[in-house]
Amino acid sequence: MKYALLSALLLLVSGSPVSANQSSWYPVGNSDMRWTFFKLYNVTLLTDDGTYAANDYPQALEIVYYRNIDKDDLIEATADQWRNLDIPNSKMQPWLDELRKLWPDVRENDTLRIEVDASGGNRFLFNGQPIGGIDDSEFSVSFLSIWLSPETSRPDIRKKLVGGQSGNV
Repeated sequence: MKYALLSALLLLVSGSPVSANQSSWYPVGNSDMRWTFFKLYNVTLLTDDGTYAANDYPQALEIVYYRNIDKDDLIEATADQWRNLDIPNSKMQPWLDELRKLWPDVRENDTLRIEVDASGGNRFLFNGQPIGGIDDSEFSVSFLSIWLSPETSRPDIRKKLVGGQSGNV
């Protein structure tokens, strides 16, 4: 009984029960993200069977940072990518406000992961610990689109993520 209560409490604290039933993730592909000569992070796409199909969930993206980055810079980079994808400001701004509440500053070797369940629900994990999610399945699709959309600003990274080819970009 104590275990059941503790489990229920942990799900409530995490902000979302997303991925509670997702016990195994398998990598599809990964790539390093570079800015000029600097490696910023490594991103890995994960699914429940190690294969990618657009809009077929569950999916997760895990980012391992090579550098210290303030959360304000992460938020601005996210906004820039959504602008590139023509996400309307009316949708984007509330999401950015929520991300400001969720995301911490990241340091070298920190990990930030988003998990999206079969219904489009999401949750973020920071260094393996749930930090919450955004209650909007459109957010889930829009966030993953930063890397997975055919219109991404980084098509080489997308190719490595969805094609199962690891490497540097």
